[in-house]
Amino acid sequence: MKQVATRVHRSRPRRASVAFAVVLVGWPLVAAVGRLAAQDGSFYEVLRLPRPETPSVPGLEIGTPKLVPGLEGVDPAFAPTLTADLKVIVYSGGRNNRYDLWIAQRDSVDKPFGPPAVITNCSTGQYETFPALSPDGLELLYMRFEPQTRLYYSRRDSTKEEFGPAVPWAITDALPPGRSPGGPQFIDQENVQFVTRGETVEKNRAIMLTSRDAAGKPFGEPSVFLNLKAATPYFISADRLRAYYGVPKGLHFAALKPDSDSFSPPTKISNARMEGPIWLPPKEDVLFYSGPDEGNPVSEGNRKLWMLRL
Repeated sequence: MKQVATRVHRSRPRRASVAFAVVLVGWPLVAAVGRLAAQDGSFYEVLRLPRPETPSVPGLEIGTPKLVPGLEGVDPAFAPTLTADLKVIVYSGGRNNRYDLWIAQRDSVDKPFGPPAVITNCSTGQYETFPALSPDGLELLYMRFEPQTRLYYSRRDSTKEEFGPAVPWAITDALPPGRSPGGPQFIDQENVQFVTRGETVEKNRAIMLTSRDAAGKPFGEPSVFLNLKAATPYFISADRLRAYYGVPKGLHFAALKPDSDSFSPPTKISNARMEGPIWLPPKEDVLFYSGPDEGNPVSEGNRKLWMLRL
């Protein structure tokens, strides 16, 4: 299955100075930009999306972590990703000394997920993780170690069906020699971002962006969205103006600087301990992540699935 379109994607996000004016309706633009240097909660409160009147997940208290209902006993579980309606979740779960991809579904966001099942066509004897589920739940990207990292792609015609056979995602075949891909993220149905790096993990990293004309169509050749000098964001907002970092010391937030091709230094917005990729719905008001029980250290052998209302 060939996934690379012949056209080259060259689009860039609108300059942040213009986009901030759209995001910060009702806030003076100059004051907001002036506070970009602030490293406290006010920085986040100014630049985040307003909390919706109807929360994405009802019943959650702001700032209080809660285990994902129905999946409380799953351990280890890593790198959750969901559909936009929060009814389907995919994660990487430990089994037989390796990680495979698992899926669970529910009828409503106020109900627990049903029993998880292995995604048979996306699980092998190798290590599979860093899944990214499309907003409609019909496409799946993930990382497989062979032992070099490689991104794979699978799709299905309905959320009631199983995912089909996984194939190498041809997008990454367009990467320059010596570059390897990191975990992907569906920014929306038409855009995917993923990190690449060279031989040194902490150097020469870049966020790549690839786009397509419509859901289900082939993606175009990737282009550089941002070159990275700081930590790698685990989640980027749909308008590409905000970034979220989940780390063992807590959740951090950053914003794209006006008239600059870089994010501001991350500022902590939660002390919840996290490991690996995180996921937020379009409203950006609740976070799904992997982390330990309270009082336990963050480690590969201590990973459960949590929710946190922001």
